[in-house]
Amino acid sequence: MNLLEDAWIPVCFNGGAGPFRLLTYRELLCEPGNWQVSLPRDDLELACIQLLVCMTQVMFLPEDNPALRARTAEPLSQRGFETGIASCPEWFDLDHPTQPFMQSRGVKAAENTPIQKLLIGLPEGNNHAFFNEVGEVQNVSGPVAAIALFNQASNSPSFGGGFKGSLRGRAPITTLVAGADLRETVWRNVLTLPCIRDRLPGWVLDFNRDEPTGLNQSARKRPSNGTKLA
Repeated sequence: MNLLEDAWIPVCFNGGAGPFRLLTYRELLCEPGNWQVSLPRDDLELACIQLLVCMTQVMFLPEDNPALRARTAEPLSQRGFETGIASCPEWFDLDHPTQPFMQSRGVKAAENTPIQKLLIGLPEGNNHAFFNEVGEVQNVSGPVAAIALFNQASNSPSFGGGFKGSLRGRAPITTLVAGADLRETVWRNVLTLPCIRDRLPGWVLDFNRDEPTGLNQSARKRPSNGTKLA
């Protein structure tokens, strides 16, 4: 599943009151629609919006405030979308043979990690039936896996199993600006180029230099074996 082309964004029409469907990233940015994220967990809804904001920030960086206002007011053109994703077509592929999205190929462990570990706050084992049914989680869909992977990496700094916490030592507090619909919400939380340069003087967008850590590591070491998300 590639987040740039496949339908993976869980939404409901009519401001969240309408029917449910999976939306493509292209449809979200290029077509009008009163969509709102719809997931059974609030933390995953927030993580989905965060992920969409991050993707849009990287691939569709507005040059200035007028450009940002224009993108907030009207859907992106198909040509503009193709131009934006052209530099990173393989960054968001969950099943990529060497650099799957937010995963590492070739990881070996004595025992399989329960899938509950992917979902922050969901207990594992059989002693939590008062709160969750035993065996409640057997597998997750591709869309939920993508969102949960991002949520785990961004909002849960201490994953356990020997992994260390973040440099800040705790999970970040995220505050977002809400728009009238999902597309507007995404754009309202994207920074313009001057805003970034105010904080990082001299910064320039360079996809070759600033590629994700997972891709950078894959370029140095290409393991021949690996596992896929179920």
